[in-house]
Amino acid sequence: MGRGLLSGLWDVEAAIYTGPPPLEDGCRLGVQRTEAALRAARAEAERNGWAVSIAVVDTLGEPLGLVKLDGSPPDSARCAIKKAQQATAAEQCGLVDEAPFSSHSRQVRFPADAIPVYAEDKCIGAIGVHGVHRGEAAQVANAGAEAIEHGL
Repeated sequence: MGRGLLSGLWDVEAAIYTGPPPLEDGCRLGVQRTEAALRAARAEAERNGWAVSIAVVDTLGEPLGLVKLDGSPPDSARCAIKKAQQATAAEQCGLVDEAPFSSHSRQVRFPADAIPVYAEDKCIGAIGVHGVHRGEAAQVANAGAEAIEHGL
């Protein structure tokens, strides 16, 4: 007789993508690492008098934290998030060099106003900065990344 409309769903359910496998706790950004990165990056920006927005995202590009300093451009928060998301996407696509950028991090082959962050040689997210020139933004992002990598 008739098979019915839902009879073939078991084939479809088996092919549903559920995302990447879960990361181990040591390879996640988490609240403590996110806050440490934002504190270090903010301190670097304030030390230099730069009005910026700083965003931290996980490997899927989901925003975990954001700081928008007084005087930063109106769209800087959105731009910082987008830059961080692009950095994680670039790392996942293999656009990251192994050449040293800081003591333990890797250098991105595109302007480093957003950089991937690593723990135990695995990308766990990225930090994006918007509101200043790229070299200055890289300095702020690198301060945040170093705070994560060195467990500050």
